[in-house]
Amino acid sequence: MSTLLIADTDVAPGDPTTLAMRAVGLEVVSICRSAAEVAVAAAQHRPDVALVARDLPGDGFTAIDHLLEVRPDVIVALRCTDLDDGDLVTALRIGVRGILPAHLDLQSLATSMLAALRGEAIIPRETSARVVSAYQRREASKRAAAETALTPREWEILELLAGGASTSDIAELLTVGKGTVRTHISTLRRKLGVASREDAAAALRERLG
Repeated sequence: MSTLLIADTDVAPGDPTTLAMRAVGLEVVSICRSAAEVAVAAAQHRPDVALVARDLPGDGFTAIDHLLEVRPDVIVALRCTDLDDGDLVTALRIGVRGILPAHLDLQSLATSMLAALRGEAIIPRETSARVVSAYQRREASKRAAAETALTPREWEILELLAGGASTSDIAELLTVGKGTVRTHISTLRRKLGVASREDAAAALRERLG
């Protein structure tokens, strides 16, 4: 029987989820409540497949990094209520093999995990379309950055501005001072040839269509 690690605060030992997995031949060897627990359990159990919640305490992506560091060939599926487009691209980039909606019924969840173990793609059709779209936007963003000669940090700040982030928001997200953020904004405005941060954000949205 293949082994399964679950990292999800909504799953408990012996509950219907673990029983459904066992019914399709997946033995749940560990149920983790945080990314830190995943690091320990992965080394101890070396599972064949893993189901990780995106909203896991300590971050689902961090948990996946722990898993793949210990067991590079583990098959990982991400369970999520919702993912923004950036998260979709990140999930696939770090090695997630499948993306499953949190509301999926138990039978479908179990059979999807079994399909992942067989090497099948388990990404819903509508999610696949979003991944392609998000990837195309990311590539367009990279090309636009090259055309404007912005540094990676300036481009990162510009994307945050376009998303509606304030100077304080950006400083907190990037762990830098507000003065540093203002300096970057001033520089990227000059490079873009615009008069204000609002004009800079509008220029980005126009470039990316």
